[in-house]
Amino acid sequence: MLINYPYKFRLEPTEEQETLLYHYGFTCRFIYNLALDQRNLSRDPNPVPALLEMWEKRVADREAGSPCTMRSPI
Repeated sequence: MLINYPYKFRLEPTEEQETLLYHYGFTCRFIYNLALDQRNLSRDPNPVPALLEMWEKRVADREAGSPCTMRSPI
């Protein structure tokens, strides 16, 4: 019977390597959460419109002269 034992390694990265590790971790977490959101939205019976659809509606509203409804809260 084969037994696998865990190994622990201590990392001592330089400042540049540490910055890159944080960047990679943030990017991986962002992409994972984005994929999870898309998966959850695909199960929703009333899906949120795609970004392109929202943009086209905003452009059409602007051309029609109606005020922009997508304003920043700041």
